[in-house]
Amino acid sequence: SAALWATWPVAKHFSRALPTSERHFGTVPMLNAWTLWWNSESLSRGLNGYWNAPIFFPTPGAFAFSEPQPILMLLAPLVWLSGSPIAAYNAYLIISLVLNGWFAMRLLRQAGCGWWLQVCGGLGMALHPLALRNIEAVQLVGMWGVLWTLERLIAFHRRPSPWSGSMLGCAFVSVALSCIHHWLFLSLLLAPTVWVVFPWRQVKAGLTGWTLALLVAALCLTPLLWPMHRILSQHEFSRDPEVTRSLSANSAGWLTAPPSLLIPPAASMLPKPSPDQFPQPLLPGQVRTCLALGILFLWRRRSAATVRLLLAVAAASLLLSFGSNLQFGNWNLWEQASHWITPLQRVRSPFRFAYFTQTAIILLAALAGDRLSRGLTLIRWRQSKTASMYGRALLAFATAITGPVLLACALESPPPPLRLSYPPSTLGRAADSDWTRFIAENTPAGASILCLPVAAGPTESAQQQSTRWMMYATLHGQPILNGYSGFFPAEWQALEKLLHKNPFSADALRELSRRQVAFIVVDSERFENQAQLSQLYALPPAELSLVFRYENVAIWKISRSTPQIEAVN
Repeated sequence: SAALWATWPVAKHFSRALPTSERHFGTVPMLNAWTLWWNSESLSRGLNGYWNAPIFFPTPGAFAFSEPQPILMLLAPLVWLSGSPIAAYNAYLIISLVLNGWFAMRLLRQAGCGWWLQVCGGLGMALHPLALRNIEAVQLVGMWGVLWTLERLIAFHRRPSPWSGSMLGCAFVSVALSCIHHWLFLSLLLAPTVWVVFPWRQVKAGLTGWTLALLVAALCLTPLLWPMHRILSQHEFSRDPEVTRSLSANSAGWLTAPPSLLIPPAASMLPKPSPDQFPQPLLPGQVRTCLALGILFLWRRRSAATVRLLLAVAAASLLLSFGSNLQFGNWNLWEQASHWITPLQRVRSPFRFAYFTQTAIILLAALAGDRLSRGLTLIRWRQSKTASMYGRALLAFATAITGPVLLACALESPPPPLRLSYPPSTLGRAADSDWTRFIAENTPAGASILCLPVAAGPTESAQQQSTRWMMYATLHGQPILNGYSGFFPAEWQALEKLLHKNPFSADALRELSRRQVAFIVVDSERFENQAQLSQLYALPPAELSLVFRYENVAIWKISRSTPQIEAVN
C-alpha cells in the first residue's frame, strides 16, 4: 500500500505512463525504460552483442555509457508479453519500493526489534525521502541490495561461516546488478567501516568467510565490470569539475528537510533555505533524525553491532556527500580520492551518498524507537504497584501513544507529488505504428536511421527528444544515430553540431552516408527550423528521396538516385 501511495497515480496509467518528480522531465524514465527493453531484447538474443546497444550508431559499447542494470532481465517475460517496457518499468519501480521495506524489516528483526518497529522501519524505507524526490532515477530507488548487504554483514559478524560469507558475497553482487552507482558508493563506504563488525573473536573463520565473499563477488561481477571499465577507458570519459562541485552537498542542504507531517513550517527549528543553497533537502526528517541520535543513549547489547555499523555508514556517507566541497585548506579530499580511484572521476553527483545517510538514519530511528518503547513498557511494569495512581496513568498514556508516534515518525515525510510522462508505446497513435513498421520492414541489415530533430542542447528538458526517439526504437528495433546516456561519445557530439547547422547540407549527408544511414525520419511538429523543412520539400537534395509520409512524420531515403516514392499517405 505504501508503494502504491508513493507512486500514485501510476497504477491508473500502468501501461501508458512513466512517473517523474515535478522538478524533472520524462528524459531519465524513458532512458531507463529503454534500458529495460534492451536487457530483455539482449536476453532473447542470448546476450549476443549486449554492450553494443543500438544507439549512437555505429559507436561500439554504447550500453556501457549508462547504468546497464542487468537485473532488469528478470522482467523480460513481461516486456515480451506486453510488447512494451512501460508496464514492466512501473512494476519494477513498485517492486523496488516493496523490497526496500521488506529488507529493512529483515535487518531490524535481526537486530531484535519488535514487529511494530519492524513495520515502522519498513514503511520509512519504502518512503525513502531522497529516493522518492528523485523517483525518475529508478536505478537509485532500489536500496534493498544495500540493506541486504548490511543485514548479511551483521549475520556474518554473529556467526562467521563459509555459508554466511557466500551469502554476503551474493548480497554485494545484487547491488551492482541493480545499480553500479550504488555499488561503487557502497564499496567506498564499507572499506573504512566494515571493520567495526568484523568477527575479531573468530579471526580464522572470519578470514575464510571474507575470502569466500570476495571470491563470489569477483566471479559474478567480473563479466559485468570489466567490459564497462574497458569501454569507458577507451573514451576517457570524465566529469566537468564545476558540475561535480555544483552537485556536491553543502551544509544548507543538510540543514533542510522535506515537508513534514509532524512539524508545520512555522514551528520548524531549521533555517529557511537561501536562494544559493543546495537544490534539494537532504535531511530525511527532523523528528526521525532526533530519534536516530537518541540511539547514542538507548543502546541495546543485542543490537550493538547493527548500531555500530549504521553509525559508521551514516558518518562516512555524510562526509563523502560533500564531494568537491570537502576542502581542508589547499587539500581537497574528493580530488585526492578521484586521483587514486579513477571511477570517481566519472561521478557527477556526490550528494547521492545521502541515500546511504538517510537509510542509516531511518534504521537508527527505528532501533531507538524500539528501545524507547520497550523501556517505557518495562518501567510501567515495575512501577505498576509502587507508583501513585497519577504516575501509573501517565506511564500508561506514554506507553499507549508510543506506537502511533513511531508510526507517524515513519510517515513523517509524505511522498512528493508526481507528474506523468507518456512515451511512445504500442498503445500510441496509428501514425506512429505506421512509420515504425515501415522502418522495421525496410531498413537494410547493418544500416541505421537518423531521427530529426536532434536534441537542441545538453539540458535534461532538451534531451527528452532523444529519449523519445529511443522509445520509438523499442517499436521498430533498428539502430539509431541519436541517443541519450550518462556520457556522450565524441563522434556523436561532432555530428550533432553539424546537424544543428543544417541536417540536409552536403557535408551532413556525406557524413550520414559514411555512417551507413539508410533513412532520415523527420517529425515536422517538433522541428524548430521550419524554413529548412520548406526548402527540403520544395527542392530536396539529389541524395534524398521521400519514401513515406503520414501526418507529421516523413521518412527520407539517402541514395544517389531518386527512386519512385514507395509509400506516401
